[in-house]
Amino acid sequence: MKDDALVTPKINDLYRQKSGSTFDKIMKRINVYLVFLIVFPVAFLGYVLLSDVSLLIGIFIFLLYSVLAVYGIKQKNQLKNVDKHVSSYEYLKSVDRVIKDQISRNVRLSRFVYPTAVLSAGLIMMFSNGNHHLIEVLLVKYPDLILIGGVPLYFILAIVLLATLMTVFAGKIYRGEVCMMYGPEFRKLEEIISDLEELRD
Repeated sequence: MKDDALVTPKINDLYRQKSGSTFDKIMKRINVYLVFLIVFPVAFLGYVLLSDVSLLIGIFIFLLYSVLAVYGIKQKNQLKNVDKHVSSYEYLKSVDRVIKDQISRNVRLSRFVYPTAVLSAGLIMMFSNGNHHLIEVLLVKYPDLILIGGVPLYFILAIVLLATLMTVFAGKIYRGEVCMMYGPEFRKLEEIISDLEELRD
């Protein structure tokens, strides 16, 4: 060890291989997520064009997920551009900082995306032809049912409540999703960094 850098070739090569393998797994999972963000809005817009769902709602969902896809590609490129011409330790610390910064920003973004998705789903259900038939059935069974714009008040309140809960718990939900998708790789990343720090000490 010299000047806070790993100089033993075998140790350096070993951890470079381990870090490279972990990073590759993270990037593969990111690619799968990006494919979903690209395919879903296109497929959903196609569904809207072939169904009775409002075209405006379809276009809104398409634009929302398209923006998320572009944002996700930008974050992926940010990770890919981390300087690799440094020691394994410095490289992994940089990757770790970028990932944590991205998660922090995505938590803030999720407080908008999650409730928006819930409200959009609610609008789709409220203004589809199948829903109109259901409301007619409910009115026969419950003639005193309160309607607002042809939609049961209880349904509107349920959607608003769910969207509110999604806003409040968006951070926890997003972090839970991240843990499910990338948990093993992130833990491996932290283990490698911890090992390298012990060697440096």
